[in-house]
Amino acid sequence: MNLRYDCLLPARVEAVFYFMQKSAIFYIDGFNLYFSLKLNNWKKYYWLDVVSLCSQFLFPGHYLSKVKYFTAPVRMPKDKVLRQNTYFRALETLNFLEIIYGKYQYNEIVCNNCRQSISVPKEKKTDVNIASHMIIDAVKEKSDVQYLLSGDSDLVPPIELIKRNYSDRQIFLLCPPQVRRPDNSTIIRMSDELIK
Repeated sequence: MNLRYDCLLPARVEAVFYFMQKSAIFYIDGFNLYFSLKLNNWKKYYWLDVVSLCSQFLFPGHYLSKVKYFTAPVRMPKDKVLRQNTYFRALETLNFLEIIYGKYQYNEIVCNNCRQSISVPKEKKTDVNIASHMIIDAVKEKSDVQYLLSGDSDLVPPIELIKRNYSDRQIFLLCPPQVRRPDNSTIIRMSDELIK
Protein backbone atom coordinates (compact mmCIF):
# COMPACT_ATOMS: atom_id res chain seq x y z
CA MET A 1 0.00 0.00 0.00
CA ASN A 2 1.44 3.36 -1.04
CA LEU A 3 0.93 6.16 1.45
CA ARG A 4 0.56 9.61 -0.05
CA TYR A 5 2.33 12.13 2.20
CA ASP A 6 0.66 15.16 0.64
CA CYS A 7 -2.67 14.03 2.09
CA LEU A 8 -1.20 14.37 5.62
CA LEU A 9 -0.17 17.99 5.17
CA PRO A 10 -3.54 19.69 5.96
CA ALA A 11 -3.90 17.71 9.21
CA ARG A 12 -0.35 18.58 10.20
CA VAL A 13 -0.89 22.27 9.44
CA GLU A 14 -4.13 22.16 11.43
CA ALA A 15 -2.32 20.56 14.39
CA VAL A 16 0.43 23.21 14.29
CA PHE A 17 -2.21 25.97 14.11
CA TYR A 18 -4.03 24.43 17.11
CA PHE A 19 -0.87 24.48 19.21
CA MET A 20 -0.23 28.10 18.24
CA GLN A 21 -3.62 29.13 19.60
CA LYS A 22 -3.93 30.45 23.14
CA SER A 23 -6.19 28.83 25.72
CA ALA A 24 -8.60 31.15 27.54
CA ILE A 25 -10.46 30.97 30.84
CA PHE A 26 -13.45 33.25 31.46
CA TYR A 27 -14.29 34.41 34.99
CA ILE A 28 -17.89 35.58 35.27
CA ASP A 29 -19.15 37.64 38.19
CA GLY A 30 -22.68 36.21 38.14
CA PHE A 31 -24.30 38.91 40.26
CA ASN A 32 -22.59 41.71 38.38
CA LEU A 33 -23.94 40.28 35.13
CA TYR A 34 -27.42 39.62 36.57
CA PHE A 35 -27.84 43.14 37.98
CA SER A 36 -26.66 44.62 34.69
CA LEU A 37 -29.38 42.65 32.86
CA LYS A 38 -31.90 43.74 35.49
CA LEU A 39 -30.93 47.43 35.24
CA ASN A 40 -31.38 47.25 31.47
CA ASN A 41 -34.70 45.41 31.84
CA TRP A 42 -33.31 42.56 29.70
CA LYS A 43 -35.38 39.76 31.25
CA LYS A 44 -35.15 37.68 28.09
CA TYR A 45 -31.42 37.22 28.85
CA TYR A 46 -31.89 35.93 32.42
CA TRP A 47 -31.56 32.39 31.03
CA LEU A 48 -28.31 33.21 29.24
CA ASP A 49 -26.07 30.43 27.92
CA VAL A 50 -22.88 31.91 29.36
CA VAL A 51 -20.58 29.50 27.50
CA SER A 52 -21.99 30.64 24.14
CA LEU A 53 -21.71 34.26 25.30
CA CYS A 54 -18.03 33.81 26.19
CA SER A 55 -17.30 32.05 22.88
CA GLN A 56 -18.58 35.12 20.99
CA PHE A 57 -16.07 37.42 22.71
CA LEU A 58 -12.93 35.35 22.11
CA PHE A 59 -10.22 37.12 20.15
CA PRO A 60 -8.91 35.39 17.01
CA GLY A 61 -6.28 32.82 17.97
CA HIS A 62 -7.89 32.13 21.36
CA TYR A 63 -9.93 29.05 22.22
CA LEU A 64 -12.19 28.48 25.21
CA SER A 65 -10.79 26.06 27.76
CA LYS A 66 -13.08 26.87 30.71
CA VAL A 67 -15.78 29.20 31.99
CA LYS A 68 -15.89 29.83 35.73
CA TYR A 69 -19.20 31.25 36.91
CA PHE A 70 -19.19 32.82 40.39
CA THR A 71 -22.43 33.23 42.30
CA ALA A 72 -24.21 32.58 45.60
CA PRO A 73 -27.46 30.67 46.18
CA VAL A 74 -30.29 32.81 47.55
CA ARG A 75 -32.26 31.47 50.53
CA MET A 76 -35.52 33.41 50.13
CA PRO A 77 -38.15 34.06 48.82
CA LYS A 78 -39.08 30.56 47.67
CA ASP A 79 -39.93 31.52 44.08
CA LYS A 80 -36.49 33.14 43.65
CA VAL A 81 -34.79 30.08 45.13
CA LEU A 82 -36.67 27.84 42.70
CA ARG A 83 -35.85 29.97 39.64
CA GLN A 84 -32.20 30.27 40.59
CA ASN A 85 -31.84 26.53 41.27
CA THR A 86 -33.44 25.75 37.91
CA TYR A 87 -30.96 28.08 36.18
CA PHE A 88 -28.01 26.52 38.04
CA ARG A 89 -29.13 23.03 36.96
CA ALA A 90 -29.33 24.27 33.36
CA LEU A 91 -25.82 25.78 33.61
CA GLU A 92 -24.43 22.52 35.00
CA THR A 93 -25.32 20.80 31.71
CA LEU A 94 -22.96 23.06 29.72
CA ASN A 95 -19.53 21.84 28.66
CA PHE A 96 -16.51 23.82 29.88
CA LEU A 97 -18.50 25.38 32.76
CA GLU A 98 -17.74 25.29 36.47
CA ILE A 99 -19.92 27.03 39.06
CA ILE A 100 -18.13 28.39 42.14
CA TYR A 101 -20.49 29.21 44.99
CA GLY A 102 -20.20 31.93 47.59
CA LYS A 103 -22.91 32.54 50.14
CA TYR A 104 -25.53 35.03 51.23
CA GLN A 105 -25.20 36.67 54.62
CA TYR A 106 -28.30 38.25 56.12
CA ASN A 107 -27.74 41.38 58.19
CA GLU A 108 -30.35 42.90 60.49
CA ILE A 109 -30.93 46.61 59.89
CA VAL A 110 -33.04 48.72 62.22
CA CYS A 111 -35.10 51.57 60.80
CA ASN A 112 -34.28 54.86 62.56
CA ASN A 113 -37.89 56.07 62.30
CA CYS A 114 -40.08 53.09 63.20
CA ARG A 115 -37.40 50.98 64.99
CA GLN A 116 -38.46 47.88 63.05
CA SER A 117 -35.70 45.56 61.94
CA ILE A 118 -35.45 43.96 58.54
CA SER A 119 -33.13 41.27 57.22
CA VAL A 120 -31.03 42.49 54.29
CA PRO A 121 -29.14 39.93 52.16
CA LYS A 122 -25.57 40.55 51.01
CA GLU A 123 -23.66 38.12 48.87
CA LYS A 124 -20.24 37.19 50.22
CA LYS A 125 -17.08 35.57 48.91
CA THR A 126 -17.72 36.18 45.19
CA ASP A 127 -14.87 38.73 44.80
CA VAL A 128 -12.50 36.63 46.91
CA ASN A 129 -13.36 33.50 44.93
CA ILE A 130 -12.80 35.24 41.59
CA ALA A 131 -9.50 36.73 42.80
CA SER A 132 -8.29 33.39 44.18
CA HIS A 133 -9.12 31.47 41.02
CA MET A 134 -7.54 34.08 38.73
CA ILE A 135 -4.30 34.08 40.74
CA ILE A 136 -4.09 30.29 41.13
CA ASP A 137 -4.83 29.74 37.44
CA ALA A 138 -2.11 32.25 36.49
CA VAL A 139 0.44 30.64 38.85
CA LYS A 140 -0.39 27.11 37.64
CA GLU A 141 -0.53 28.30 34.01
CA LYS A 142 -4.00 26.79 33.54
CA SER A 143 -4.51 29.03 30.50
CA ASP A 144 -2.58 31.43 28.30
CA VAL A 145 -5.00 34.35 28.65
CA GLN A 146 -7.75 35.36 31.07
CA TYR A 147 -11.05 37.12 30.42
CA LEU A 148 -12.94 38.77 33.29
CA LEU A 149 -16.63 39.59 32.96
CA SER A 150 -17.19 42.10 35.77
CA GLY A 151 -17.14 45.81 36.47
CA ASP A 152 -16.25 45.41 40.13
CA SER A 153 -13.30 47.59 41.15
CA ASP A 154 -12.62 45.21 44.08
CA LEU A 155 -10.97 42.96 41.48
CA VAL A 156 -8.19 45.47 40.75
CA PRO A 157 -5.75 43.98 43.36
CA PRO A 158 -5.67 40.45 41.86
CA ILE A 159 -5.23 41.87 38.35
CA GLU A 160 -2.38 44.09 39.61
CA LEU A 161 -0.73 41.13 41.35
CA ILE A 162 -0.97 38.92 38.25
CA LYS A 163 0.33 41.66 35.92
CA ARG A 164 3.19 42.51 38.30
CA ASN A 165 4.35 38.88 38.57
CA TYR A 166 3.45 37.65 35.09
CA SER A 167 3.97 40.65 32.82
CA ASP A 168 3.26 38.67 29.64
CA ARG A 169 -0.11 37.47 30.98
CA GLN A 170 -3.00 39.05 29.10
CA ILE A 171 -6.23 39.87 30.94
CA PHE A 172 -9.21 41.09 28.94
CA LEU A 173 -12.15 42.83 30.58
CA LEU A 174 -15.81 42.61 29.62
CA CYS A 175 -17.73 45.22 31.58
CA PRO A 176 -21.48 44.49 31.68
CA PRO A 177 -23.67 47.35 30.36
CA GLN A 178 -24.69 49.93 32.98
CA VAL A 179 -21.88 48.73 35.25
CA ARG A 180 -19.23 51.14 33.94
CA ARG A 181 -18.86 53.74 36.64
CA PRO A 182 -16.10 56.20 37.58
CA ASP A 183 -14.97 53.92 40.43
CA ASN A 184 -14.21 51.06 38.02
CA SER A 185 -11.99 53.10 35.72
CA THR A 186 -8.97 51.53 37.47
CA ILE A 187 -10.00 47.98 36.59
CA ILE A 188 -10.50 49.12 32.99
CA ARG A 189 -7.01 50.68 32.97
CA MET A 190 -5.42 47.55 34.51
CA SER A 191 -6.76 45.15 31.88
CA ASP A 192 -5.09 44.67 28.49
CA GLU A 193 -8.26 45.60 26.67
CA LEU A 194 -11.86 46.50 27.44
CA ILE A 195 -14.19 44.49 25.24
CA LYS A 196 -17.37 46.45 24.50
